[in-house]
Amino acid sequence: FAGKFIGCEGEGCNRWYHCTCMGVGPGDPRLEDTFICPFYSLTKSRASLLTILFCTDPPPPPPQEGEDDGSEEQCSHPTCPIQEKFFEPEGIYGRLVLGSSLFWLVFWKGYQWSDATWEPLQLSQKDIADFEKRAAEEDFDVDDRSGGYIMLAAARQGGARNPPGTVLLHALLYSILAKSACRPISPYREPQPAPAPSWLSPTQTTMPDSEGCKTICIIGAGAAGLAALCAIKQSAEYKTGLWKTTVFEERHQVGGIWLPDSDADSTNESQLPMTPLYDSLTTNLPHPVMCFQNFPFPPSTPIFPEAAHVQRYLELYTRHFKLGSFIQFNKTVTSVVRNSLNLKWLVRLHSGESYDFDFVVIANGHHRIPRYPNIPGLESWLTSKRAMHSVWYRHRKYLGNKVLVVGGGPSGNDISAEMRGACTTLIRSISGAPCEDSGNLKIRGRLTKLGADGQAFFEDGSVESDIDYCILATGYQVSCPFLSPPLLLEGLPPRSPPLPETLHNSTYHLFPLARHVFPMQSHFPPRSLVFMGLPVRVAPLPIMEAQAAAIVHAFAYPESFDVERETKDLLTRYEERSATVNGDAAAMARSWSVFTEPEQWAYQDELYEFAQQDIRVPQWRQDMYAAKVLLRNFWVHLENTGEAVDWVNGVGEGGMDEWAALMEKLLAAARKWEFDTQSSSNQMETQATISV
Repeated sequence: FAGKFIGCEGEGCNRWYHCTCMGVGPGDPRLEDTFICPFYSLTKSRASLLTILFCTDPPPPPPQEGEDDGSEEQCSHPTCPIQEKFFEPEGIYGRLVLGSSLFWLVFWKGYQWSDATWEPLQLSQKDIADFEKRAAEEDFDVDDRSGGYIMLAAARQGGARNPPGTVLLHALLYSILAKSACRPISPYREPQPAPAPSWLSPTQTTMPDSEGCKTICIIGAGAAGLAALCAIKQSAEYKTGLWKTTVFEERHQVGGIWLPDSDADSTNESQLPMTPLYDSLTTNLPHPVMCFQNFPFPPSTPIFPEAAHVQRYLELYTRHFKLGSFIQFNKTVTSVVRNSLNLKWLVRLHSGESYDFDFVVIANGHHRIPRYPNIPGLESWLTSKRAMHSVWYRHRKYLGNKVLVVGGGPSGNDISAEMRGACTTLIRSISGAPCEDSGNLKIRGRLTKLGADGQAFFEDGSVESDIDYCILATGYQVSCPFLSPPLLLEGLPPRSPPLPETLHNSTYHLFPLARHVFPMQSHFPPRSLVFMGLPVRVAPLPIMEAQAAAIVHAFAYPESFDVERETKDLLTRYEERSATVNGDAAAMARSWSVFTEPEQWAYQDELYEFAQQDIRVPQWRQDMYAAKVLLRNFWVHLENTGEAVDWVNGVGEGGMDEWAALMEKLLAAARKWEFDTQSSSNQMETQATISV
């Protein structure tokens, strides 16, 4: 009565349940459906042995109208928490993981250790963090896999009991009845619009009217996917069994762009490499600036590490936060479509498997599909194998006496530096650059045409002849091959306002995305399918970490995502960018995801503010990013003189603060080195003038 109880309507079954134990609130429309309890279902559909094990006699019927309200009676739910009204927890001293079930050893205030009980409580983030800290201090491996069992020393010494057999048996019961570990069998005959709450999270005191476990798909196990997975795994929702997540990674290991492709063959340009990683690649940012803020690189790592160091770092990150068991390798996602029947995302794999998810995080990376410039004559050069995109470049080799490298980004810089030693003349085409010759290096402006006989024509009217080979370091396209119309349209979006009703991919940017993450269109809720890692010319890993925090907050608290405000902010940015390019839609597409230094710091801070986390970009990171070119030049100098190893030896053993202090010291030394070098150069020029 009064919406406090649910009674089983199975023939001959008089079991009853507290509404709170079933996660059913007042006025819940499901109360109008026929309710069949799992014990009754078990007796009708399972072997008699299971009936003997699990189907105990039902309790007396619930009180009738006018009698005691039954608050002191325990219902048929195997972990009925009704006694919590009469017990006050003193602390949490143990944890047990069984499938998707999570039990905590509770020590009750005023009672003995022998009275401590194992309960499926929904703990706060602080309580969980406090317990994990104490467990770590006692050298426990806090493992979320099924079977993980921890009892702290105080509980063991006090005589607390191990998990009783009833806890283990009832957990097994629900794993048998459940259609999946995350989606328990519904106790209702009729299909429901949302899955029933988890039976092993019966208390609704902290999260009333829960819809049960939500499933999250992450596409990609590169840096962005790992950041998302780590944030989800550390959330209160995951730790209390309300979320379950899976990562699909098409390769055999984590790392994304940083994982080498041993099968890459520059002679087979019909097959795209899995990564554009070349042998000599080093980071163009100091690793204390580019790393995840909560996980520095290992001690003694070179300041500008080679790619192998970054790959190892991501593997260590995966191991440290115990992410590996959530990742399915060699799984390529072929399509993501909206299931109009259950309003979930249907994710299909190349193997033919398909799964429903409540949320999808797209973290597939955007450094694989080559961007070819629209240059007359280029197609002929590609066909005759006199040109290739840098995605196939791996190391220096002889490609002719005169080589042209197109592009002024980091890859163009590195490849040009290498190829100068493999040819007689190296020509660099950089948009907006003045003509300049230095030794065997020639710098020219934007390339406008390639001639059939080896000529290269530039925007200033200059021409270079007898070019043997051209390397195109011209970037990559944004690509989401598993999304198709009407979810994603190819091409430039229409002018705004208003915002387009469909998401568009210009190959330079996706639009409209609130905060460069959430699609503001009309086909699905903006927070149900999200994107990571789109901003460019930024410190990528900290950006991804901040995006992950915002995504987790939006998943957990849908009311925090203000569509009206996000639309207004997006249109404001659109108008500002449009003004800078005189309304040129193509130019705006090219610049949309490009951040200035102040913009990227403000962007990170805004993401953390949205996520309600007290994290801000420290000033030293901003200073080091601004000095990245000087720092890299100085680091190369230290490597050439053999001093680099001494600078980093042992640094980092005390954590991130040691790296921050070293960077301040390194920058001061770099500025002095730059001043001394410039003074020496000026002195030599003066002496040469006097001699003349």
